[in-house]
Amino acid sequence: FTDALSAASSSTSKKVVLKDGTYTFGNSHCSDSNINSVTFTAENLHGATISDGASRKVIASGIDNTLNIENLHLYGGDHFVHSGQIQGSLKLVAKGCKITGPKYLFFNDHTLYGCLCITNANNMQIFAGNGSANSCTILNTSSSVNSPIIQGTDFDCTNCIFWTTNSTTAKPNLGTNISCVSHNFAAQSGFIDAEPQFIDIANGDFRLRPSSAGVGGIKPEESNTYY
Repeated sequence: FTDALSAASSSTSKKVVLKDGTYTFGNSHCSDSNINSVTFTAENLHGATISDGASRKVIASGIDNTLNIENLHLYGGDHFVHSGQIQGSLKLVAKGCKITGPKYLFFNDHTLYGCLCITNANNMQIFAGNGSANSCTILNTSSSVNSPIIQGTDFDCTNCIFWTTNSTTAKPNLGTNISCVSHNFAAQSGFIDAEPQFIDIANGDFRLRPSSAGVGGIKPEESNTYY
């Protein structure tokens, strides 16, 4: 990721294309303001991975940066940002990304569009903090999960699908602007309780069948084209 930032600082382009492989995001990258001026995108859909290296980043005072990513795989091995050691701010803007990890991700703010977000951990959330999600599929595949998947004080979701295998899963902690489909979650205002009808969940195909309850409320230009 250091090489990617060097490319960002020496280029007038608004995008840096990452070849397939894993790029570890370190503490020093949190404070590099070059990440604010460009968007990092994958050469091949989800082929490039930005990872936290299984360590939580410390955000020092005075940092106010945003990580902008498109079509990448974002992997959080251990929270990504240390929620107990935040003095500055690191935000996430992700479009068309696959987001995975055994533990939840924490950024100061999340803006997600057309993302596929998966965790299979028990008692873990995919996102902690605030933000918004539009046209995303957010799921936990653990058979024993009972956490709310999103744990935020002000997290708005529209045209999203929430799915889990466990019928006792707590409702997501969200904001007030909600218009989504959910399956196996506790009842919550703004949700349609329905099986989303993925094409082939066993083989990772999370596209929707035409009869899905999640199809009708999504505008054609906002439909999921990423996975």
